[in-house]
Amino acid sequence: DSVSIQEKWRKWRQAMELYLQFSMSEKTEKERCGAFLYLIGQSGRDVYNTMTITDAEKDKLDVLFAKFEEYQSRMSLWSGINLIRATKERRRQSTNMLLY
Repeated sequence: DSVSIQEKWRKWRQAMELYLQFSMSEKTEKERCGAFLYLIGQSGRDVYNTMTITDAEKDKLDVLFAKFEEYQSRMSLWSGINLIRATKERRRQSTNMLLY
């Protein structure tokens, strides 16, 4: 559901920011972006590969966080819409069952 999507993202982002701060503070931004993409996993990289990111933006950590924040927000919205649709469909089905 949308709450768990938001919560998962919040927790992942917090852990990533801590990792970058304590383990990668001496690394270049490009290396830190590489770590971000590695640690987000294959599903995250699949999402990343669908994003529009310019050459000037590709090694910018703030851009990566912003793009994934935007994606997460869209997914939360769609998850909420789908939940509303599913609830309406269940109600409609229940009403139809009562009519027969």
